[in-house]
Amino acid sequence: CSSVQVPHVLLGTYELPDLRNLSGQIARRSIDIHFPGYTFAKADLKIFANAVNTFQLKMPVAECPSLLGEVNYLMERSAGCVGILKSWLDRSLTDALISGSETVTRTHLERNEHSDEALTQIFKETSNASEKLIAGRSQYQFEFQRFKGTIGDKPDTSSDDAARNKDHEEALPDK
Repeated sequence: CSSVQVPHVLLGTYELPDLRNLSGQIARRSIDIHFPGYTFAKADLKIFANAVNTFQLKMPVAECPSLLGEVNYLMERSAGCVGILKSWLDRSLTDALISGSETVTRTHLERNEHSDEALTQIFKETSNASEKLIAGRSQYQFEFQRFKGTIGDKPDTSSDDAARNKDHEEALPDK
């Protein structure tokens, strides 16, 4: 990778950082970019509605579905994840085509939505992952403080250590 200057991009679930963190070598050569799901915030709903509109315009049915009125429902039942939305709309489209419908309706969506149990698990995993990202930042702060020698297993009783820590902090540029 480094000899040919070609970056490798790994996209995946929230378990991917665990794999990356198995090695300091891999971790130091990695950059995390988090793509969170959309929320019910006004700006997110607008972007999500654009995705819904794009998907509905591409559906090969006689009559274009009218799904923009269902954006809140679609947001809820897809957990704000466009990938989940797309596969759900694909299942609903297949249902509509098999049943001979001219368009995709709310009935098709309801028949093909994920169960409450599945969505509960998805919500838990995304919530836990967000908490883990935050906890990772806290863990970093802890490890950095330990690295600096300001916390850890052995008490800092040496005035030389304290002076070195003070000098290090003064040498850091102001932000």
